Amino acid sequence: MQSGNDWEIISTDITEDLHDIEFVNNSVGFIYSYGTGNIYRTTDEGVSWEKNNDFPDIHRITETDKYIWIAGKNGFIAKMKKQYVIYGE
Repeated sequence: MQSGNDWEIISTDITEDLHDIEFVNNSVGFIYSYGTGNIYRTTDEGVSWEKNNDFPDIHRITETDKYIWIAGKNGFIAKMKKQYVIYGE
């Protein structure tokens, strides 16, 4: 078992409590803030993060082959094509 010294701590300007993280490839990933519903996106392996959208009470973010999915309170579900997420198309 490896020690905690093997982890690299990533510093951000985000001050909210973060709940879930999902990467769609080595560079592009998403995290969301529990409670505020803010979703942040990175395109540089987590070096920098930008606010991507506002959704209240998000509980889960996940991916499939084609989509990024988010689910939240009161039956909220949304998806975005990975092609757009990765390439901005």
